[in-house]
Amino acid sequence: MNGPECAVYEGAVLCAGDGVLPVRLDALTGRARWRAGVLPPGKGDGGYSFSVLGITDDAMLVEQTYNPHQGDDVKVTVAALDTGTGSRLWQRTVDVDAVRPYVSDGLVIVPDDGGRSVTARAPRTGAGRWTAPLPAGQYCGPADSGERPYLRCVPDEVPSKEAVLLRLDPSDGSARRLMVPVDDTPVGMFEGRLVLLEPTEDEQDEAFAGIRLLDPVTGRDRAVRLAEPLEGDATLSGGTVWFATSSGEVTAVSVRTGERLWRTRTSLEQPSGITHDPRARAVYLSSASGRVAALDAAGGTLLWETLPRARRVTNPGWSGPEALLHQGALVVATTEGDVFTLDPAHPGRKPVPG
Repeated sequence: MNGPECAVYEGAVLCAGDGVLPVRLDALTGRARWRAGVLPPGKGDGGYSFSVLGITDDAMLVEQTYNPHQGDDVKVTVAALDTGTGSRLWQRTVDVDAVRPYVSDGLVIVPDDGGRSVTARAPRTGAGRWTAPLPAGQYCGPADSGERPYLRCVPDEVPSKEAVLLRLDPSDGSARRLMVPVDDTPVGMFEGRLVLLEPTEDEQDEAFAGIRLLDPVTGRDRAVRLAEPLEGDATLSGGTVWFATSSGEVTAVSVRTGERLWRTRTSLEQPSGITHDPRARAVYLSSASGRVAALDAAGGTLLWETLPRARRVTNPGWSGPEALLHQGALVVATTEGDVFTLDPAHPGRKPVPG
């Protein structure tokens, strides 16, 4: 069982997760302002899981998955909840066999027509704005490419050396198509270019050997070799890629040159990806048990680490979501479903119960 995913929005922390109903927490006190029910309920006995797709226009967009204890009648529903009251604005059961829903440019992109197309819907009303076809015979999912995500599409059954990156224009759904090596991993944007990580030639190895900088307008790219193969959860911010391994080691690399800037070992196991705070010039990572570590972003010096917050870890293999920043504080979730805030200036202080 995984803990909740959360997002910060206008003084609130909105969360949902495996067995965790969508909830709004006050960002200062942690008190629950509302908690939504399942929508719609499945037939018979089963379990529910939720994920936060995004928050826009005072609407919390969630994906609910109902898994029956018997049979294979899995039901996926996209729903919009009012961030102020938790009331249901609209909902739509979707087929996710070909594409997953996501939020982009203030719109909710949901699969339609058996997954052969996607429709952009208004977050508060669910009204359709436009519909765009998807590549036939391919599975598509949001690619991590910064504020304006691409859809990454690969063939369902036939092996392929290339993947399609689709950028859907938010005004009319027209698509810009890029072809990239199927094993490359998008991690964000830097100076107007898509940043993708290239794997090593060893298919059994999960390490990365290089960085590809791709111009989304011209399709031209530039390859940057890493000084050494690196593995782990990669996060891009401010011209640096941070790699956090399952053993708690963090390595910072320059996007422009591939040069290793620093490497620091923390005591966190299965840490999350990196959260970069440019104003504090620090990076943070957390673990499933609620442990948090802070490092100097420029030199990698370990600034502090905290003790676990969770009484037990129900899924030790789960790295958990990244810590969130809210008015200088960190918002952290554990596998137990606990959510707490932490002051980076006083990390040893115990949080006040909500």
